[in-house]
Amino acid sequence: MINLQKLWDMQQLEARQGKIERMLKQNDIVLELRRIKRNIEAGQREFKSMKERYRALEREIDQEDYQVGELKKQITELNGKLFGGEMLNKKEIAGAEKRIAALKRQVNETENAGIMLLEEQEILKNKLLKLSEILKEQREEFYLLRERYYQMQKKNQDELSQIIQSKEKLSQGIDGEVMQLFYKMQEKLKKPVAKVEDGVCGGCHMTVTFDKLKELKKNKIVKCDNCGRLIFKK
Repeated sequence: MINLQKLWDMQQLEARQGKIERMLKQNDIVLELRRIKRNIEAGQREFKSMKERYRALEREIDQEDYQVGELKKQITELNGKLFGGEMLNKKEIAGAEKRIAALKRQVNETENAGIMLLEEQEILKNKLLKLSEILKEQREEFYLLRERYYQMQKKNQDELSQIIQSKEKLSQGIDGEVMQLFYKMQEKLKKPVAKVEDGVCGGCHMTVTFDKLKELKKNKIVKCDNCGRLIFKK
């Protein structure tokens, strides 16, 4: 007895199998994961670069503070000599006063440069905090999406295994020659089996002739006159 219903079921399973296999190979989530990963890596490089600059600023600020301290020491020493009576020569006193004035200008310039460095450091600190938050959000998004991807892959793999088992079980109840005909027809038609409902072929949606409908009742292999598909009726 020819049972095209089973062949139809086989066809449906194969269509679903093909869809799942394409989903396993071509998944938009994978592309999105790669995009997020690239953004994270770019952000990490930027963070590293800013962190290095922040540390360099710390060293520069420490150096400026040290220079200011040394300059102030020189000013204190000169003031001590100037007002301590060690300098009595007018020329020597004038020279000391000139030197103190120059040192004070240098202190002022160095402190101003230090303030600019502190401002840059503060701006950089805020940028680092903001980038750190962005990277944290991106990593969380990546991990959630990756978990979703793993779950979908497992679900698809499980369904694929079930389909393969169902196909094996179905094939045991289908005549070998009919199966060979089915696979041969698949070379030209993606879905070579079609149901007839209300006198219409489900493959080409054309009306099936009265003669073909009579043949269907005789349990014979019947093809649609219009599209050539194997047709059957429940």
